[in-house]
Amino acid sequence: MTEITRAAEFYAAEDYHQDYYQKNPVRYKFYKTGCGRAARLKQLWG
Repeated sequence: MTEITRAAEFYAAEDYHQDYYQKNPVRYKFYKTGCGRAARLKQLWG
């Protein structure tokens, strides 16, 4: 069983973290493929 608790206060990330994939497309692509995310998404959604 999973306990559901009240969420803590939310803080938005710093500006340099916002829209990272658009601001750093080459680094994001390297991360996405290197961590296995792209392969997993392809496996799930084709």
